[in-house]
Amino acid sequence: MEKKERIYLTVNEMEQFLNAIDKPIIYAACSTICYSGLRISELCQMKLKEVSFTRNQIHVVCGKGKKDRIIPLNRELKDILESYINHDRNPDSIYLFSSATSGRLSQQYLNQMIHVYAKKAGVNPKISAHCLRHSFASALVAKGAPITSIQRLLGHTDLKTTNIYMHVDQKDLARSIDLLSNPDTQVVSQFSLSDVISQISTLPENQENMQDMLPYMLELKETISALYYSYLAKTQ
Repeated sequence: MEKKERIYLTVNEMEQFLNAIDKPIIYAACSTICYSGLRISELCQMKLKEVSFTRNQIHVVCGKGKKDRIIPLNRELKDILESYINHDRNPDSIYLFSSATSGRLSQQYLNQMIHVYAKKAGVNPKISAHCLRHSFASALVAKGAPITSIQRLLGHTDLKTTNIYMHVDQKDLARSIDLLSNPDTQVVSQFSLSDVISQISTLPENQENMQDMLPYMLELKETISALYYSYLAKTQ
């Protein structure tokens, strides 16, 4: 079956989306997904005691596949959650995301509000909580985070599942390809671009384990990045 490109937000679009949210519980919940990559089911069932501000970590208990994992809590998300807990959270509930009128934030209501605020922010109105999780992973890939680290943060058992996030913005692709027509550009990587491509093309056509592809793909990424930054250095 044909696979369609998944919907995600850029870092700027994520900021634009979050800035449009005026409901504290929705803002805190969406910020948590954007800064931690939690699944919506993990988010809505998370208890207050599973967030440690002293150790700066989120303890995901029995995520998908019934596997626990630890997600580091960065400074920005820590400030957001502390403000939400101190001023807006229902103290009578054991759950982290709990309003004054309900014991726990529901998945259906959160996705409904995400659509509302996405439209208000002027970003893709089709996004959902899962798209925010996708945006988190895509932002890490764009920043050069190791794919194995992203795998652990997302709680993927198979690295092939994480590889779906290794897409590249079309504008970045165009800029990278344009570098090949610049005769003054030099390859900084120890392998030339043609060498990397030839290595990938010689892999078996029935290759099913994407993990075996990673060394080649990462070298290709590094080579294109080297071309890009070499070009920028010459134009500045």
